[in-house]
Amino acid sequence: SLLTDSPDTKLLAVSANTGLIVGSNMRGVTGSKISDLGLDISDIDTVAKGVKYKNPAGERCFGVFIQTNDLILGRITKNKTLYAGIIMEACSLLMYSFIFFGLFIFLINFFLNRYVVQSINETNDKLQKITEGNLNTKIDVDSTPEFVTLSKFLNNMVSQLRRDLEEDSLTGLFSRRAFYSEIERIYADHELSKKVAVCMVDADGLKKVNDKFGHETGDVYLRKVGDLLSEHSCPQKIVARL
Repeated sequence: SLLTDSPDTKLLAVSANTGLIVGSNMRGVTGSKISDLGLDISDIDTVAKGVKYKNPAGERCFGVFIQTNDLILGRITKNKTLYAGIIMEACSLLMYSFIFFGLFIFLINFFLNRYVVQSINETNDKLQKITEGNLNTKIDVDSTPEFVTLSKFLNNMVSQLRRDLEEDSLTGLFSRRAFYSEIERIYADHELSKKVAVCMVDADGLKKVNDKFGHETGDVYLRKVGDLLSEHSCPQKIVARL
């Protein structure tokens, strides 16, 4: 009978006892001996490793055989066909590897740009505003847990800096900077600026207190003055030490 497969691959069914080819997809070889193809029946006993041989045309070939009962089934291919397939497979593997690594690099770049580079740029923009004096700027970059932690840390640091700048460390009153900032805000509001009164108080004798009792006593004196002004002024007040 004739077996069908690709044109470059030949299939054989050989009698293990006589070496007679009882079936093949090669026309004209059925009924002939395996030796007519350049093979010896003893060469195909070791079926596990395959067989290298030359056909009558002198072409190098490779065959793989397996024995079932008294039949040996084989598959033979010319080396040039076999190696051509290997080259094609290698080229395909190389091409798919390039595609895979290209996609991998693209995804890495996308991730870095989306979650790292953009977040760094956004954080830098907010920090630039803070360095320009806008201490009310909030950093809220949340692309990754690390940037969330960093944002909280920077916001806490800026809040502390704002308190240090806006609060007089001795009296707890508004600092000069905070006072002028509030005045600008009030006068920017046309209606609110109509209801403003400014009172300036001078702590008399501060130099004498410092000279006679020391600067620590003078600091107590200033804190007491600040407490009095804070306690006895209206609710909507700005009490500052200038």
